[in-house]
Amino acid sequence: MTYFTIAVTPPTSAKVEQGGEATFSFTVTSLAAPDKVEDVVLEARVLGEPGTKGKKVDWIKPSPAKISLAGGKTFNVTIQVRPDAKTSKGPTKIQLVVAKERTQNDDYDVSEPVACEVEEPKGKPPAEKGTTPPWLIPLVVGAVVLLAGVVVTAILLLRNAPGLGKTCSDKVPACADKLTCTPKENRCLLLGGESCKNATDCASGECDDDGVCALPLGEACDPAATADGGSGATPCSKDGACDPTKKKCEGTLGAACATNDQCTTNACDAGACWAPSAAACTTDCPLNSACTDSVQCHSGSCANSKCILANVLLLCGDYTPGRCKNGNKCSVDAQCESAYCAPSTKTCADCPQPCFPHQQIKQKAQELPVNH
Repeated sequence: MTYFTIAVTPPTSAKVEQGGEATFSFTVTSLAAPDKVEDVVLEARVLGEPGTKGKKVDWIKPSPAKISLAGGKTFNVTIQVRPDAKTSKGPTKIQLVVAKERTQNDDYDVSEPVACEVEEPKGKPPAEKGTTPPWLIPLVVGAVVLLAGVVVTAILLLRNAPGLGKTCSDKVPACADKLTCTPKENRCLLLGGESCKNATDCASGECDDDGVCALPLGEACDPAATADGGSGATPCSKDGACDPTKKKCEGTLGAACATNDQCTTNACDAGACWAPSAAACTTDCPLNSACTDSVQCHSGSCANSKCILANVLLLCGDYTPGRCKNGNKCSVDAQCESAYCAPSTKTCADCPQPCFPHQQIKQKAQELPVNH
């Protein structure tokens, strides 16, 4: 069974010296149903026997190595070839392997091979046995000096590492001990399990009654942890739960996410965790669901056989552009400031709990002016 189509972008062959670099490009398309989103892993391997994945080596790597891909969607992949002095010289054939993450040993497809010939670096005389090549000596000295400089720099940076609440980045300098650099705010905040006074000091945004930060999503956790701390282990934040198998905090319904594996339901849609129905959706369908008519979609808009956020001018009951206060006439949730159009009265009203997936369209509605 074929799960992906993989096309090689020319050129399909290259020569590269030891210590040099070459790149091959591919386009990958998922053959899954349009409403199905899967986590996909990618590997670059040396050509093996027909029907097999071949051999994995450390001098060829794909980019990206993992992605969440919807059915019918296409994305670009590159393979970086970086042979070193220990890499065998001569011709090699390389393939891209694309597999479903959960069943990668069974459900995968392999590209047509590309040809790569590894050559000896030009302009460097061969070394005599038992002697050090003269050209290598200054390189060794330079490497030692560079390494010493890196060590000194690292020590100085650690001494000046940003403290609690200070600005940081994914580059140096790292945050001080017991702190982590949050990806959204770029601020140094307390790790889960550390003592705290305010919720704003914690990376998870939660400081419990005992003055301990909850674990943020993605951090390692103990499945036995309880919210009241009675187990002695630090619990995940309120919008997360500890996966008993992965032992990692994952988002519950409505939690912010980027990929499926960040959610307890293994389903991330429009940046939020949700619980997909086992049956085909026919009414009040969430974003990215398959559809044939706009009335099937919770957002009130179906385009290219998929429920989307309507990028149109919203109208209140008096036909004035903008988002509508409660009590105004409406036809779809996206017209209301509350993100909920009551189906019985066709008027804007407060959203009943639980409100998911109404929250998905609320941010879109808030971009428009309010009409009373």
